[in-house]
Amino acid sequence: VLHLAGTGAALAFLLGGIGAACLALLYAELGSRHPGAGGVYPGLAAQLGPGVAHGYIFMTMLVAFPLIAISATGLAGYVRVLWPQVPALPLAIAAIFAAAGIAMLNLRTGALVTGLFLAVELAALAVLGWLGAAHPVQPLADVLLHPVTAAGTPVPLPAMALAGFAGLFWTGGSVYALYFVEEMVGGAAALPAVVVRAGAVSALLIAAPMLALVPAMDNLPALLASETPIAAFLSATASPLVARAVSLGVIVAVFNAYARMVHAIGRDGALPEPLGRLAARISPRTRAPWGAALLIAIVSAAMTLLGERWLLILTSSNIADYLLVSLALLAARRWGPPAAFQAPLHPLLPLAA
Repeated sequence: VLHLAGTGAALAFLLGGIGAACLALLYAELGSRHPGAGGVYPGLAAQLGPGVAHGYIFMTMLVAFPLIAISATGLAGYVRVLWPQVPALPLAIAAIFAAAGIAMLNLRTGALVTGLFLAVELAALAVLGWLGAAHPVQPLADVLLHPVTAAGTPVPLPAMALAGFAGLFWTGGSVYALYFVEEMVGGAAALPAVVVRAGAVSALLIAAPMLALVPAMDNLPALLASETPIAAFLSATASPLVARAVSLGVIVAVFNAYARMVHAIGRDGALPEPLGRLAARISPRTRAPWGAALLIAIVSAAMTLLGERWLLILTSSNIADYLLVSLALLAARRWGPPAAFQAPLHPLLPLAA
């Protein structure tokens, strides 16, 4: 986003964070109406029919595998801060299978591991936000009202719009809480509050450091010329050691997997055989969906061979997610019973989404 929109990244993450927090309200209502391991998939199947739900599955799989692949491919830029000669492709494949291994752990052990990863990520964000707030070189208001590129020219409107969508995507993520409702303490009754809080907290914790970082960038052309502008900022503002430590936090944070969705799809018979049988496999000892995790790892690792351009094209198709969730909620409010949690500002919020 920094490469795309320069100082417009601050505005992109501010607006994206507000949008992500609002979308969390919609996810919370749909999840409370139809809780299940498949995230929004059970709600779409119930409200819009199996045909739409299977179309959503196809779209999500089209996005999920290349999204994991491009996240893993992007690791190389951060690892090079620690190890300049690291080969990008072998690193990406190794990272994907490491993430799959974590997904195959006992559910409580896996939650502990990912919780520790999250703690490292939050520490990295805290360092970034603190260093940015301690070294401002221009007012935040100027950054938000007059975004400029590395060349000092105003950010073009199309680039700003794309950056805004990226800010929305990267400050979101509360929808993933829906996937764990079957293991959540309190179950479906606790789900809406968890999703709404996750939406607000994740948007705040991801957008706030960007709002502190961008006004502190005093050598914009040099920083944006870097493969990893944030690491370059940390190295110049604090020290190379801090840049390495935060880069390690970024590397750790990328380890995530989509095993829950693939498992739910396989369990419901929506994948062709024998993929469906593999995806529905549950370990009798750990209760984790090892078949789905393995399937994801194999396909995602293969997709790293497509290259960045094709991966970017494939991952851009997930915007229909917001449309389908909104249609499902409009249908539920019109023809369904009242839900335990109902998003405010109906129907304005789903129409805006």
